[in-house]
Amino acid sequence: MSLADHYRYFLTMLFWALILEIIVIVYYAASSLYDRFEFALTLFLFIITVIAIAIIIRNIRKELREHIIPTT
Repeated sequence: MSLADHYRYFLTMLFWALILEIIVIVYYAASSLYDRFEFALTLFLFIITVIAIAIIIRNIRKELREHIIPTT
């Protein structure tokens, strides 16, 4: 199993988490439940998920650059 497969599995999991977090945020926003602890926790998890996705995508791009333009 290559490193790209691990990235793919983590990205799949994180994108599903992102979709579910967006659904929960929309539900709380539509219900005007901004003062609930769960809303704040979901926002925190949303931010962490977006950061994790950005880090993984950055690592993938770095790995692709190293394979496309090898350093001599």
